[in-house]
Formats: sequence, structure tokens, C-alpha cells
Amino acid sequence: MDNLKKLGVTALAGTLATFSANAADVSFGGTAKISFGSTSSDRTGAEAASREGMNADTTISASYGGELDNGWTVSGFMDDISLGQTSSNISIGMGSIGTVNINTAATGSVDGYDDILPVAYEEVNDGAKHGAKGMDVGSSVEAGSISYISPSFDIAGASLSVRADFDPAAGAAAADGTGVAGAALTGSGIAYGGEISMAGLKIVAGLEEVESTETGVNASDKESVTVQAVYSAGPISVGYGEWFVNGANGGTDYSTEGLTVAFAVNDDLSVSWGELEDTQEADSASSAVTTEMTAYQLAYTMGSMGIKFKHTDTDNGYFSSNKSAENTEIAVSFSF
Repeated sequence: MDNLKKLGVTALAGTLATFSANAADVSFGGTAKISFGSTSSDRTGAEAASREGMNADTTISASYGGELDNGWTVSGFMDDISLGQTSSNISIGMGSIGTVNINTAATGSVDGYDDILPVAYEEVNDGAKHGAKGMDVGSSVEAGSISYISPSFDIAGASLSVRADFDPAAGAAAADGTGVAGAALTGSGIAYGGEISMAGLKIVAGLEEVESTETGVNASDKESVTVQAVYSAGPISVGYGEWFVNGANGGTDYSTEGLTVAFAVNDDLSVSWGELEDTQEADSASSAVTTEMTAYQLAYTMGSMGIKFKHTDTDNGYFSSNKSAENTEIAVSFSF
């Protein structure tokens, strides 16, 4: 994102971990997106109608960064979409030791592995009127948590890095002056992840465990896992991933499988195709149901301006058998 404004400011006298701060850079930026969308569905209730409409989204972001006397760095950022904060954290870079993040909203390190499959515009399930239940790794420890991200290590020609998140109140928002909110029957959470890259191939893996405070006979922790791979050769990138959620306390299990192909026609134009299958696994009360989503996307950029298109077909949306939906978006975006 291009900077809207960049100011050099001198930090007030003070210390952080006994080290004084030097100058800091503060940046402000933003995006504006105008979009036209249409949806058509044979579902009942609120999803039954065929509709068209316009929308305008505004994103405002602020970031800062500075270096301490010992060579460490301190930085942070905040994203605000239509006056509602969506993500923020503070990051402490410790050079060869790695990086520690304190996460306020939607910035857990393993949650960054929720979906890395290549697309021209957005993730396959975005705009599909179905949130993929299986793609859940790291989502419970993304706010009010602490993360560690290692530097990259070279091993036999491959680049390897690892990361971890810990949240003492998993599934809850960050603490504030009124105390710490908690999710029902949920204790702490921890997530682990890693990635390895070599010769055009990137593989990521993540595991999240969320403690259950249930005391009944069905008490069990929640577990989520993912493994994804992306191979890039010239203008073509192909990605494949699998996800699985083992519900807490005997709750519903979910699994997801995804495949995407993205092609960069040139430096400005990209197209992609992707498919996700999100399955609500069978239990004692019901059979397994799979929601299928297929997305076609195009993105064209002209400097700070972009034209985006996506069309998504959804079958068995919300795990409702024999129901389908089509969603289309055309957007024009500007970055500042």
C-alpha cells in the first residue's frame, strides 16, 4: 500500500526493556473500493431472493516503526475498514533471535496460514455465502495473544521457518480496561506452524489446540490442522490444501479440501480458478454434507488503481442439501 503521508518523529525520552528508542517512522494509508454485486439463490428465507446492489468500502491504516539502541525494532499497525477496526498488533524484532508479536485483533501468526492458495483476487469462499468451517487453524488465538516467529534458516538449499501463538483466553477478544472476556467452556489456546520453501515449492503446516473447561463425560479439547502446498513456475501457480477440525466436547467435526490455479498473464493482469469442498462430517444424528464452491477471478491493476472480478458458484451452501447460489462482484479499487 502506498503511503498517504510519512512523518519523521522523534520519540520522547523513555525506555523499553531498558533500551532507549531512536527516531520512528509513522505512515498512513488507505484504500477505497466501489463494487457492484449480484446474487441468485434457491435457498429459503433471507437467502431466497435474487438481488443486485452497489457498495463502497473505505480502509484507513496507520503504521509505525523505529529502532532501539540495541538494534532491535519496534513496530505496529492498525487497519480500520468503514470505521471498524479489523486488525492490529505490536511487533518486536530481535534480529537473529526472531520476532515477537502482541496481537490485539486478527493478527495471530498461525492464522496467517488459514488459506495460502493462489488466487487473482480473494479467497475462494469469500463472497460465496458460505464460511468454510474446516478452515479454522489459528482463528481462536488471533486476538489477545502473543506470537513468536523465527527467522528463516537455510537447510540443504531449502528455507525453513517456524512460528507459535499462545492465548490465555482463546476465542475471546483482547483484554481491555474492564477485564478479560472469555469464550464459553474455553480455556487457553496454543498454535504451532511452519513453512519450508525450495525450488518454487512452498509447504505450510499448522496445528491449533484449544482447551475445553467442560467437566462432563464428553469433555475434549478442540483441535484444528492444515497442510497446504503451492508450486510456482513462471506465470503459473498451483495450490492444494487440506484442513480438519475436531470439535470440542464431542461437537461437530469439519474437513475442507481445496485446489486453485492462478495465471499471471502479464505484470498487470491475473486470472484464477479455484474449488473448495467443505464437509460437515457425519455424527450420530445426521449424515455428512459437503458444500462445494467454485470461483473464477480476474484482477487488472494500473498503478494504484485496480479492476477486480469474481464469480462464485455454491452448491449445498450452509450444508443445506440440494440448494445452490451464484454470486458475482465487479469492483474498482484505489490505493493511497
